[in-house]
Amino acid sequence: MNNIQYLLTKKQREIFLKIPVDISDWDIAKYYTFNKEEYKIIKNKRFQHNKIGFALQLGALKHPGWSFSKIKQFPASIAWYIAQQINVDPTEILKYPNNKDTLSG
Repeated sequence: MNNIQYLLTKKQREIFLKIPVDISDWDIAKYYTFNKEEYKIIKNKRFQHNKIGFALQLGALKHPGWSFSKIKQFPASIAWYIAQQINVDPTEILKYPNNKDTLSG
């Protein structure tokens, strides 16, 4: 059994591994504002949905215990915030999970 299972209840682990729907503007800015190097990598992605999808993954990695594959849904406020930064239509994220090349690992 993993040591973290002794420290947290099942409910606490579930909360810890989810992005809160009511995430604050402060936390969105903290985790989803990209530096110059990150922005350059994001902008080098070929398609708009890859840009926003990669940016969401990059932001999720900044949270403890969060991975894009485990997160079922991101709050719309995060997608909108990222979309403004990288100049992409936020609805492009709807195309991202449907890309078989992205999901194949």
